[in-house]
Amino acid sequence: MSLPTRDEVPADEKWDPSLVFDSPDDWASAADAFEARLDDLRAYEGRAAEDGETLLELLDLVEELKVRRLGRLHLYAFLTSYVDTTDTAARERFARYRDLAAEMASAMGSLVPELREAGREHVEELRASTPGLDRHGAHLDRLLSSADHALSRETESVLAELDPALESGSDVGRSIVDGDVAPPTVETTDGERRVTPAAKSALLRARDREVRRVTHERFREELRRHRHGMASAYVGRIRADCRRADVRDYDSALARRLAGRDASLGGTYPTDAYETVIEGIADRLGPHHDLLEARREATDGDQFREWDLLAPLPPGEAPEVPYDRARELILDSLSPLGEAYVDRVAGILDERRVDVRETANKRRGPKAIQNTAVAEGPFLALNYDGSLRALLLFTHELGHAANRELAADEQWPIDQGVPEHTGEVASFAHETLLVDHLAEVWSGAEALHARSVFLDKLPLYRAARGATFVHELHDAVADGADPGPDALDERHRDLLSEFKAPVELGEHAGAGWQEIDLAREPYHAYLYATGSVGALALVRALREGDLAPEQYREMLARGRSVRSNEAFRPTLDFTDEATVERGIDAYADRVDALLDAL
Repeated sequence: MSLPTRDEVPADEKWDPSLVFDSPDDWASAADAFEARLDDLRAYEGRAAEDGETLLELLDLVEELKVRRLGRLHLYAFLTSYVDTTDTAARERFARYRDLAAEMASAMGSLVPELREAGREHVEELRASTPGLDRHGAHLDRLLSSADHALSRETESVLAELDPALESGSDVGRSIVDGDVAPPTVETTDGERRVTPAAKSALLRARDREVRRVTHERFREELRRHRHGMASAYVGRIRADCRRADVRDYDSALARRLAGRDASLGGTYPTDAYETVIEGIADRLGPHHDLLEARREATDGDQFREWDLLAPLPPGEAPEVPYDRARELILDSLSPLGEAYVDRVAGILDERRVDVRETANKRRGPKAIQNTAVAEGPFLALNYDGSLRALLLFTHELGHAANRELAADEQWPIDQGVPEHTGEVASFAHETLLVDHLAEVWSGAEALHARSVFLDKLPLYRAARGATFVHELHDAVADGADPGPDALDERHRDLLSEFKAPVELGEHAGAGWQEIDLAREPYHAYLYATGSVGALALVRALREGDLAPEQYREMLARGRSVRSNEAFRPTLDFTDEATVERGIDAYADRVDALLDAL
């Protein structure tokens, strides 16, 4: 069945780019004005810390250009290019945005090295003696953390030019997956299907076990044709991470990743928070194994294999939820967060900020994504198909959107983003609240499907396993190892045997590392482990009265004005094992509820 065109979709199910700019011509004029202002930024080179007033002027200008102007240019370019990949003008607009972003980075490239040369003590003196610099306090804290590991201006310039080469591993990995891996086919009751990465997930949820087996094996066989190239690309990316950490004198690639060099990270995140979450989940595999054991029993005593991991447990077909009903269910599920919160989310839904349908020429990829800019607010791109997974993804992205909206209310523009290290907590809290609500208002098989799909989708253990794999691989490469595909297979298989103990692993089970998104930053998996366990613990605190709705809204409003691990305190502290224990206990309760009801 062919996809509808944009014209065939109702206006209220498409986002409205005119909320950002009235027209492409207005965008072009704003881009020209932004480019002209970059000379004002360049004029501060060599003078950043000469006195407090100059530093204040510079930081105000950075906020204006990077946050207000460039963010707005990016948002409109994103909205117009995302929905029609054949629109040449939209592609050119996005390309120009990228060029402007690179010019901006170059124009402010001397800022951090100059702060380093001036010294933290001098900068803090300027801050204490200059009225107005206080509002840049969190931003300065992030910049100074970066300055502690900054190099000379000349060296920073050289590294910036080398950066594309250091990232070549991700480019190669993406090229192999997108260009060289030919999707195999599998016969289903609906005819022959191509096993693309997007289709594979649905095929592995088929009730027909033979379809699942063939899907899994053929997809892995095709990937294995490229195992040497993918291993080289992946390890090359890891090696670049380690080299960057060395040259900047970090203790490890992990310490560099958590240090907050990118302003979106909200400042340094403690390595012991990372370790507490990942190791804490790995030490509490019992509930995960209970769910896998139930799946093993559902195979009627046959061998429990990798292709059985997503087979549906509840009887019958999962319910489909029309978009209008999805909106109602989501808003109802958020009632524990208070009326003010529900009204805020309803406002996002009512303002044509959601692009609902998969349409011809719309960008493929994530089933849901959120994008925002200061003052313009959030927009959501969905490929909503009525499935329970699509419903969960919908509310997930609304969690990100609400977080950004509340931060925008209370923080200076430069601090309005969401701390990346813990930013997934709010979105997974949305998912948890929704499935709890569905379990209350639905009955029978529908409620079972809701609980089952949530547990399947929640990346709690999957992300912890991935984070463990990546961290151990970084350590090995830092010690001089150069693992090829066989070594990666062995390392991955060892983790599978631990995390998925009830599963009988086949000959090529270790090749699962090839299904990691090689284009993403290698350490990304911990974000989803942290978000999952944090959301489960947080919702439990809400349910038990240990966290009031207004306290939760205050947490989200902190934005990047606090460091990531402080964002959800005192309810969540990711350096404390008790946070992980509460999250795992809440997960175990949901597993038990599902298994008891089956």
